[in-house]
Amino acid sequence: MIYAVIAASTVLIPVLGYQLAADRLRAPLHALRVWLARENAVIMAVLLLVIGVSLIGKGIAGF
Repeated sequence: MIYAVIAASTVLIPVLGYQLAADRLRAPLHALRVWLARENAVIMAVLLLVIGVSLIGKGIAGF
């Protein structure tokens, strides 16, 4: 239940914020989008590394 609320809030908060204050949030959200696009390869590498380490750890623990 708590996981679902946290997961939904990561989508709900920016959407509601943009609906309520589109003019004030347009520049920060655009800057975030540009940063995410520029750093996409690094973000994906770190994410895949974390998933890989987790899978290896679970595999070793189950052995």
